[in-house]
Amino acid sequence: MPAKTTVTRDQLEMVTESAGLFEHTVRFDYSGRGMYGDTCFGIVGSISDLVNFVALAAVEIPGSEDWLHNVLMDSMGLSQIYYWPNVEVTDD
Repeated sequence: MPAKTTVTRDQLEMVTESAGLFEHTVRFDYSGRGMYGDTCFGIVGSISDLVNFVALAAVEIPGSEDWLHNVLMDSMGLSQIYYWPNVEVTDD
């Protein structure tokens, strides 16, 4: 498993807002399969939401190319969540 990367909540919020993702589609508390209670950042939505987020994050967040390709996906009924268990979100 890749090493943990640190990203600020402000960086992620700026990119998700620019990508047109509404607040209810962004999760900072997702615990995916095999995470055993650990939580991470994720986006609930469509593949186009993921593509928009990744395209903007690649430009706006320095070093994001190191972690963007490590996305995982789970089904959430009628939608999907795309999440990054190796990204630690900090408040500063």
